[in-house]
Amino acid sequence: KSLFGSATLSATHEILDGATQSSSNTTIGLSADLWKGARLSASTDRITQDSSERIGATLGIDQEVRFTDKWSGSLGVTRREDLKTRGQIDQVDDIVPDQPLSPQDINGDFTSLYVGAGYRGEKSTGSVRGELRKADQNQRYTLVAGSARELSDQFSYAAAARYTQENNDLVADRRTADARFGAAWRPRGEGLIAFNRFDLGVEEIDAESRSWKAVNNFALNTQISKRLQLALSHGLKYSVLETPDDRFSGFTQLAGLEARYDITRNIDIGFQGSALFSHNSGTIDYAFGPSIGVTPTDNVWISLGWNIDGFVDDDFEAADYTRQGPFVKLRIKFDQHDARDLLNRLSLGAE
Repeated sequence: KSLFGSATLSATHEILDGATQSSSNTTIGLSADLWKGARLSASTDRITQDSSERIGATLGIDQEVRFTDKWSGSLGVTRREDLKTRGQIDQVDDIVPDQPLSPQDINGDFTSLYVGAGYRGEKSTGSVRGELRKADQNQRYTLVAGSARELSDQFSYAAAARYTQENNDLVADRRTADARFGAAWRPRGEGLIAFNRFDLGVEEIDAESRSWKAVNNFALNTQISKRLQLALSHGLKYSVLETPDDRFSGFTQLAGLEARYDITRNIDIGFQGSALFSHNSGTIDYAFGPSIGVTPTDNVWISLGWNIDGFVDDDFEAADYTRQGPFVKLRIKFDQHDARDLLNRLSLGAE
């Protein structure tokens, strides 16, 4: 909600409800522009977790500097302190990596400092950011870089990499690195659409263990007729775990197929099926079930489905909706003009 000038008041409520942990968080924040490129933000949050409670406050300032029409730089500092603590709030993992942490993800007092640079051309973009986060019992260093480019009207790619090092006083030090490269072939008219993404991740915990995995996800989508659409997907994963005493490795493959048929202009039905094959154990898990989709307005599609059988594997893109039971999909297509209209609506018409 815009109050006056450039000041904005916000409020959020988050809930995490799992088999081993239940928690909630309420946050109220205020942000305002100080001068050109500078923004001040302040917030207070209340986190509850089982029988524990924590109330904290966060203050931060960010400065963006534009060097040229294409190059820009940014830096910022954030400080958070607990104002009241009752019981023990367990550490919560990052909900969305590479995004600013919500108070739900924060554990205790900390000070963070970051500096970054960005490039935006007509067909290419790139950015790099380094961050230091210092808490009472650990320090975390993070370096993130990414780029994207349209090589032609049909072909584009994007790449990203992240390195994190945690030096802890009470637990083992931890280092992680991951890289991602994706490419898309999307003809402007009707035709075959292809996507491919390759992920590589490494994790090292002191000298106790080291693991890495490489995952490739490939997907094809084609229009068989005016009403019938087919989508095929294939995933391949190779993972390795090394300990001082042993070494484990294995291949996993996923294959999936989905067919959708338009009953009317606004209603469609579909059926999806997937198979997950483990080469080491020789086992195969299946997921399959029907779904119905609705298009309430242009560029918005909602579907409700039910998997009669299912499995879980977080490394494969095509396994997002393979859990047994009901699921809901929501897809929204928009360009820069639609995004601007949406932001204006969210801010109640404020410029």
